[in-house]
Amino acid sequence: VNYAFLLEKLLKYPWLGLVIKPKQPITLRRRLGSVSELLEAAKATGRCYIFEEGAMQGSYPPAAAALAADIAIHECLSAGTAGVECALAGVPTLLLDREGWSVSPLYKLGVGRVVFTRWEDLWEACVTHWQKPGGIPGFGDWSEMLHELDPFRDGKAAQRIGTYLKWLLDGFKAGLPREVVLADVAERYTKAWGSDKITEKIG
Repeated sequence: VNYAFLLEKLLKYPWLGLVIKPKQPITLRRRLGSVSELLEAAKATGRCYIFEEGAMQGSYPPAAAALAADIAIHECLSAGTAGVECALAGVPTLLLDREGWSVSPLYKLGVGRVVFTRWEDLWEACVTHWQKPGGIPGFGDWSEMLHELDPFRDGKAAQRIGTYLKWLLDGFKAGLPREVVLADVAERYTKAWGSDKITEKIG
């Protein structure tokens, strides 16, 4: 349903372009079934690009596709990491919740502004946004929640994780007890990145 809706819109409107980033590109066409014919027709227009690299999982992150688009769309709120990545990349990101996962904290971003429950409503909002001078205020805007999702937002996550793991390994190689290693690493991390970045489990 998701692919068919967007592909049909692309084939209908010559001004529309579509960038697709499937989670498992190798099985995409098998999963699409007859909809794969729409996909091939869309690709033939030159306005549809698919990130198809990757043996099992895709070789590129969701943000790579988002940065090539005006608006990113993530479907399925029970697993929202792809949408989070797109929003953190600075791309207006919409969420489609066809399953009705209204308990998701992402609903705080605003129904009709970021969260939608029907493709038709999402599409109409996009068209309105594109046609309105300056767009719809706050459309696809996650700014009020980004600090909660990633308080750093500096592109250095790999450095922090790598450093943390190195400290752990150094401590274990030195033969120190587990509790001592964990406490020491937490203290060093706190000094480097701030105490508000440490969560302590009691009991």
